[in-house]
Amino acid sequence: SFGGDLITFSPLRPLSGEQP
Repeated sequence: SFGGDLITFSPLRPLSGEQP
């Protein structure tokens, strides 16, 4: 995903808690 706000393209990390 991108920053982990609302829009994400990561299949495992849909919200915050990922790397920016």
